[in-house]
Amino acid sequence: MMPLKTLVALFAVVGLAGCADINAGSSEGEDVASATAVDQAASDNQESEEVIGQGETVDRYFKAAAAFEEVDGVAKPGSDAAAYLAYLAESKRLFPFQVGEAQVVNSAEDSVTIRLTNTETLDMVFSGIAIGPDGVESFSVNGVPLADSLARQSADVNENPHDVQPSEAIMYRSTSGSRNVILQITNNSSSDWEISSAMFVTEDGVQDESDLIEGAFTVLPGATGTVYIAFDDDPDSVDGTLVVEGWVNGFLNESEVTVQLSTQ
Repeated sequence: MMPLKTLVALFAVVGLAGCADINAGSSEGEDVASATAVDQAASDNQESEEVIGQGETVDRYFKAAAAFEEVDGVAKPGSDAAAYLAYLAESKRLFPFQVGEAQVVNSAEDSVTIRLTNTETLDMVFSGIAIGPDGVESFSVNGVPLADSLARQSADVNENPHDVQPSEAIMYRSTSGSRNVILQITNNSSSDWEISSAMFVTEDGVQDESDLIEGAFTVLPGATGTVYIAFDDDPDSVDGTLVVEGWVNGFLNESEVTVQLSTQ
């Protein structure tokens, strides 16, 4: 809708030129007003669709999280949110009967609550949800930013003389304080690779031996295996070095896999 002052000025100008000009000017003013209204309506509709689309993406993301599944199109590729879903999905694959039941029990505009039931009931509150055009990017879990509790393999990886390399590594520090690692190891050697132990060294030099290792204890030549490694100590940071000891050639040669983990 055009302002009244502008409409009065238009009518004053065209009034000096005669009735024919008045009709033409009136038509032009109506066209401008109509076009403005259409543009505004289209803009409002686009913004409304974007909000609805983002809400649907958030809903799908946390339903996937509750199901311990990776779902395409809900998290920005390469983001902490995408790594978190990958961590949950691998955890379920390795421990299908131990992850417990989870469901979304509350979904508000600014937070989502997932209730996890295993040996006890635990509510996980996801807040500060950041979402972009490619999906959910990050959030906080029970008030702790995901960026501070999730570390991933950096480009700084030591070479292994037996060509046994980590292909993906994600460490997550749970709200209970334990640190859990999902590690994929690719064996490009000509012999089986067998895991024997794991240790995490913080940036301050504190060493922590693993409390649990599950998964692919033996990785065949040319194959990739996934292991789950748990550390019970509660450090201030998840940045550090994961050292996994193993053997090739049937315990004849030690083969150490070293992974640098860092928050992004």
